[in-house]
Amino acid sequence: IAGLVGEMDRAGIDLAVVQPVATRPGQVARINDWAASSSSERVVVFGALHPGLDDPVAEIERMVGLGLLGCKMHPEYQEFSPDEPRMLELLSAVRDAGLVVLFHAGADLSIPTVRGTPQAFARMLDAVEGLRVVFAHMGGYELWDGVAEHLLGRDVYLDTSYTLGHLPDDEFVSLARAHGIERVLFGTD
Repeated sequence: IAGLVGEMDRAGIDLAVVQPVATRPGQVARINDWAASSSSERVVVFGALHPGLDDPVAEIERMVGLGLLGCKMHPEYQEFSPDEPRMLELLSAVRDAGLVVLFHAGADLSIPTVRGTPQAFARMLDAVEGLRVVFAHMGGYELWDGVAEHLLGRDVYLDTSYTLGHLPDDEFVSLARAHGIERVLFGTD
């Protein structure tokens, strides 16, 4: 965290949000404890959830008690589809607790599956209305045509992480303008 704050000072950045991810259910509580103890006025650390938790609702309540503002989920590392029934139940609890959820969206260079597609996210959003969502990688790494078709204009945020050099500049600008620049967040991944 100290190194991050030093880099933020050098770059003129006021606030950073750190997004840890739990690849196994047994990591969730430790990550959330660390997130709560590491957050500050300059660095907000989101918590973690995993769809394999025995009692995700209890952990969501604990996250709220710890003062965490949100969590990150990764369809590939955590092996879920965003629109499957267990996720819809978990995400309803996230919504009801007032937490934000950031999703890895689209392909992942190290995993051959692609569960976090714009189509699956659109079905998820239809099923869990009012969920506060950020989709990383401009809504779907390497699936940007699907983002344009299924996610643009919806009440969600897109972040810019891992798009520089991967998404052509003119396509990036087109997506950002069509979605609404006020709903595009700077992200570095």
